[in-house]
Amino acid sequence: MVGPEDWEGAAAELLDATCTVAPVNMLDLAAACGLDVQYWSRTGAKTEIETSTIWVESRTRPERMQGLVAHELGHYALDRAGLPQSELGATYVGGCLRLPRREMLRDVREHAWSPT
Repeated sequence: MVGPEDWEGAAAELLDATCTVAPVNMLDLAAACGLDVQYWSRTGAKTEIETSTIWVESRTRPERMQGLVAHELGHYALDRAGLPQSELGATYVGGCLRLPRREMLRDVREHAWSPT
């Protein structure tokens, strides 16, 4: 059964392959993966990957756009790692791309588990 450990591995593999470190700008990561982010004005689905393009609805707030592109990069990472596609998996991988465990744990240790 595919689960969080596999998904975290797919995210880590993608970050390592693109030499990307946290904090990660999802638009920069998409470019590093050879994916183009394009904007459209149609209603409906916010993002989709077609032929190396991530489509984002043009009225999307910049903060929301990072999450949408991360989710689509999650699909890309699952495919790249040979893992089954799922919305849950893409969402999990997208979160791991935005906040990689390795860097998060390093920061937590360096600051003695303090959020400040």
